[in-house]
Amino acid sequence: VLAGLVHSATGQSIYVANGSGQGIKKVSLATGKCFSDTVIECPGLNYFAIAKLGNTIYFNSNSLLYKATLQNDTLLNCQVTDFTPVAMTSLTVDNTGVLWAAHTNDLYKWDPLSGNGFELVGTMPFSSAGDLIFYQGDLFMASVSGIVKVNISDPSLSTMFIPINSQRIYGMAVLSVDCNQNNVYAFETSQAGNETNMLELDMQNQTVRGVACVLPFSVADAASDVEGGGFSGITLKKIDMRPQCKEPGKGLIQVVRTPGLATYTY
Repeated sequence: VLAGLVHSATGQSIYVANGSGQGIKKVSLATGKCFSDTVIECPGLNYFAIAKLGNTIYFNSNSLLYKATLQNDTLLNCQVTDFTPVAMTSLTVDNTGVLWAAHTNDLYKWDPLSGNGFELVGTMPFSSAGDLIFYQGDLFMASVSGIVKVNISDPSLSTMFIPINSQRIYGMAVLSVDCNQNNVYAFETSQAGNETNMLELDMQNQTVRGVACVLPFSVADAASDVEGGGFSGITLKKIDMRPQCKEPGKGLIQVVRTPGLATYTY
């Protein structure tokens, strides 16, 4: 088991898919621990790869691409959006709403506005093992030999970014640490398939920082609010200003953020 300094992303949540009948779970990360809740999903479907854009969840089940609305950890309005040319093992969505997918060495994209279905972008020198994510403008993929930096312009020029001696890293996730920093994680499922190490990756030094927590189930794919490479930022609910009448230029400014987890007073 790898050990080391793990940066905290307390309070952030991701969604993970099992792919073999266990459905989707919501995972919340605290220091050294993970907590999971079951998501009420569309009945009768398997979830091999998932992606999240706002409150929309995309997922593929066999050779079909579905989308659903995520509300209160329940998938609603589940509907087929397209056919996939192959059973995709990796799925993510960028900030423009374009889906990216992989099967073996082939990279695909799916633009909902083009009507062209899944388009083959090119062939990579590495085989996909599980997931895709965006980080600082670049696309990364979990392969059978480590984390690959994908060259979108020419997938044949994709390079190994973090070699990892494991063939069971299937899922990847990105979580916001603060307004301008995201952390990247990889999910290493045990050989028995009954638990998963959530590894924090050191993207600057291109290595594995340590084990953030251990999940008591296998993970085939993961999705989060910032997997497209953006930042969570702070959404302000209201700003109250109360000047001191007798002292011009002085007063109190109170900033309340959504969903009300913190109030900042100046």
